[in-house]
Amino acid sequence: MDPLEYRQNNPYAKRLHDEYNRQYAIASLARSKGLDPSSKVESQTTYDLAERVEKAVGPTGVAERIRELSKVISREETALKISEEIVLGRFGGFEEEKAAEQAVRTALAVLDEAVTV
Repeated sequence: MDPLEYRQNNPYAKRLHDEYNRQYAIASLARSKGLDPSSKVESQTTYDLAERVEKAVGPTGVAERIRELSKVISREETALKISEEIVLGRFGGFEEEKAAEQAVRTALAVLDEAVTV
């Protein structure tokens, strides 16, 4: 089930989402006062692995393809296939070295769920 649909149809999930948005707005307001080194909240809102990977490392448009592949192949195979498609230019033309770097970053993000510690 799509995470957004789940939230809309589940009162508990909707309440969590609404409270998250309220807290995020408070954090954004606090950051806008200029007392922190960064003026924006670092955390990005994402609803699934694919969106988290795209927002964390890119490239733009990769989230939908990750969702497609994840339905039919393993996470490891998805990572390899995505990296191959990046190098072949499916998500925009990169210089050879930049394409290789982007492919590695995106594949590793798929494998580690775009979580850095």
